[in-house]
Amino acid sequence: MPLSLLAAGLTLVIILTTHMNNQTDIIHRKHSLCGQMNDVLWYFGKRQSIAKLQLMKIYCTGFYDSVLWDLDHPAISAFCAAWRKGLRRLWGVPYCTHSSLLHVMSNFLSLLDELCCRTALFIKSCLESDSPIVSTAARYGVYYGRMNSHRGRNAFFCCSRCAVTGILSVTRNVVSHYVDSA
Repeated sequence: MPLSLLAAGLTLVIILTTHMNNQTDIIHRKHSLCGQMNDVLWYFGKRQSIAKLQLMKIYCTGFYDSVLWDLDHPAISAFCAAWRKGLRRLWGVPYCTHSSLLHVMSNFLSLLDELCCRTALFIKSCLESDSPIVSTAARYGVYYGRMNSHRGRNAFFCCSRCAVTGILSVTRNVVSHYVDSA
């Protein structure tokens, strides 16, 4: 096995199995999100709310590294609150509007549910990967490391949030159905 491939595999194992504190990254993403939402609302403020919502979904939801975050981290709630504040501003509703109404009005999952979907699909793709290094590291984190593993904690969080028994059962449709029935 070439040394670069071995190093890449070891790096992946470290990422998938160690405890990571993502507070700095989550806070940075929250500030970026606020800036992006302000840009959409500033440049397209006179447009209809539906058009602004579509722009916000496209422009403000690129949380590509969010699949590596610890979903149970306290900074996630502040990140989700920033998203809800942006939705309230977009729709022009009072700050006391219940967050459940925002997601119904927007026809969009709550940000935490969206992050759960993305994380569950990432874990699922790692478990089903053709690479033995990736699938072994993911399997260890989810099935053996469990709460001592970053991936295992996220898998448990997603499953408990969507009321399913296994991470392989979590799909966007399952999450949507769970949210609609709640």
